[in-house]
Amino acid sequence: RRNAIDKLVWHAGDNWNPRARAAVRRDIDAWRPDIVVTSTIENFGGEPWRAARDAGIPVVHILRSYYLLCWQGAMFRQGANCSTPCVECRVATAGRRHATRHLSGVIGITRFILDAHSDAGLFPAQTEAGATIILPDPVMSVGVRRTAGHGRRFGYLGMLTPNKGVELMFRAWGTGAPSAASLIVAGTGQDDYVAGLKASSPEGVRFAGWVSSEAFLDTIDFLIVPSVWNEPFGRIVVEAFARGVPVIGARTGGIPELIADGETGFLFSRNDAGSLQAVMARASALDDGDYNQMSARCVDAAARYLPARLAGEYIDYFESTLARHRKSRSAGATPI
Repeated sequence: RRNAIDKLVWHAGDNWNPRARAAVRRDIDAWRPDIVVTSTIENFGGEPWRAARDAGIPVVHILRSYYLLCWQGAMFRQGANCSTPCVECRVATAGRRHATRHLSGVIGITRFILDAHSDAGLFPAQTEAGATIILPDPVMSVGVRRTAGHGRRFGYLGMLTPNKGVELMFRAWGTGAPSAASLIVAGTGQDDYVAGLKASSPEGVRFAGWVSSEAFLDTIDFLIVPSVWNEPFGRIVVEAFARGVPVIGARTGGIPELIADGETGFLFSRNDAGSLQAVMARASALDDGDYNQMSARCVDAAARYLPARLAGEYIDYFESTLARHRKSRSAGATPI
């Protein structure tokens, strides 16, 4: 925990930091790259973009969070999603939002996260040339297939925090769990919050704590992703697919872009326990043949995220960005 002055100094340095810019510029001068690509820029702010601009080298940013719009990077406050940045966030992100004018291109890991930034007025010069390229998952290993003769096993795997929707899942489960089904919750969080979850959990729900994701996914039939915030991507969805586990996900953020409703899982209305309850009942009612087909489609879907497949899409975008940069320089214009 920091006092107010320390926080103010930190946020100022996260927006304008000549020392960080100089450090990045030294590396650019030493390496002489054709293009600079940034991804997670927390603690650097927009200084890599300014450094690349000063060196005359094009720079592309990959959007993975709301860090350019929200000082917490989540656009989620007091249990609700923020439709627009608040005054506090606009002030706390002013420097890095200003620095986006130096970008030559921008990639969103989902269409949702790209649109959220363009709708907020960012990337006016780059949005037309923006792209949506999903994140790769280096792990691709099919899990143990399920057997008949048991009730459906549902599971949650992830951080135990208020924005993840675990309470919503408990409300849905407590008012009408599928017959003979079970629910296990895996993950960790702040001790007091986890203690509250355990105290309010419906009867029969089991907490597993910290687990190996692959080992956990091999013990369940459906993964539930009940997020109540606009999650930009939802990597756990891809991890589940790679183990052949269908996913029940909330229609929020980028999650609906990952799940084909009725094909690789099911989607339910965000923050709607009744909708989640109905979807869990639908999932539990699948016979073994239909479930196995859905599981096989998940494995096929996971192949979409292999690095070798996505690398080409990234390289193509970088090449097109370089071409635009060279064209603008040859025309005598100031490259964006």
